[in-house]
Amino acid sequence: MTSFQKCKPIIRDNSQYLLSLKELTIRIPKENTKDKAYFSKLYASSKAGFDGEKKIDRLLETIPFPSLHTIIPNFHTQSTFGTYYQMDTLIVTNRYILLLEIKNIRGHIEFQENPAQIIRTYDGVEEKLDCPIHQIIRNTNALSNIVCKITTNLPVHAAVVFCNSSAHVSSYPKNAKILYKNQIDFYIENLNKSPEKVDKITFQKIVKRLNSLNNNYKQISLATRYSIDSMSLRQGIFCEICESNMYSLRNSSIFSCNSCNKTDKDIFTNSIIGLFGILGPELKRSQIQTHLSVRTRFGIIRALTKLNCTKSGSGKSTYYSLPK
Repeated sequence: MTSFQKCKPIIRDNSQYLLSLKELTIRIPKENTKDKAYFSKLYASSKAGFDGEKKIDRLLETIPFPSLHTIIPNFHTQSTFGTYYQMDTLIVTNRYILLLEIKNIRGHIEFQENPAQIIRTYDGVEEKLDCPIHQIIRNTNALSNIVCKITTNLPVHAAVVFCNSSAHVSSYPKNAKILYKNQIDFYIENLNKSPEKVDKITFQKIVKRLNSLNNNYKQISLATRYSIDSMSLRQGIFCEICESNMYSLRNSSIFSCNSCNKTDKDIFTNSIIGLFGILGPELKRSQIQTHLSVRTRFGIIRALTKLNCTKSGSGKSTYYSLPK
């Protein structure tokens, strides 16, 4: 009889992207109301999505899986034709593969086929959202193409998971599995009852292949992705609560906000991490110094060292990058 076991703690790290998106939102001038509103909404939805994914991670950690299993959060890959694929959670076992698309959406949810979209109604406000069905079908096909190069015996399942307790789906699409958070354990336990489809060696080949393809594309900076002139952004170190300037306390790494009196010992390094996501993966020390509006370079060099940044080049052509 095959043994079952709980999975290892799931490590899902979106912190750099979220930090960068929040940093960008703060650095957009207040008078640029259109862009500020857009990126504020984008950050809020991205943060909610990340929180929802973490919520499902904690649930998965309580479910027994076949001893041959692995869970891959945030699977990002690129096809040979240049197409990008992003999958929230992959569960790989020797019996099945399960792809989960996680939605942390509140309110009444109605799927529409033509055009393909979700109509979400919350607090009397109706909003049209992108339908995840096309994405999950596309991702399932991409995943099947990857796996079939090793074996055709392992079935690929997929489900859209609504993890917010206030979500209520009134119309279910015919071509996709829809689950609430409290249905996931029962659904997976039924999948676990299916017979073993591949041996240990084949399972390990699949996992190795998926891990090698994960994150195999170049990250695009926010400034490039959204065509933002970086020099139009506010320069300085800003409070994440009220967006006012923060100033370092004398002989201390702690920064204080004169407007709301918030103090923060991590704001300097967090701002630098955010700038890498906004401006690009490789930055000169002078770029960071300009955008943080810091007079001397020594504090920046200490912070880059603390972040274990790597250096390339020499002299004025020295570039720093965050550890991978």
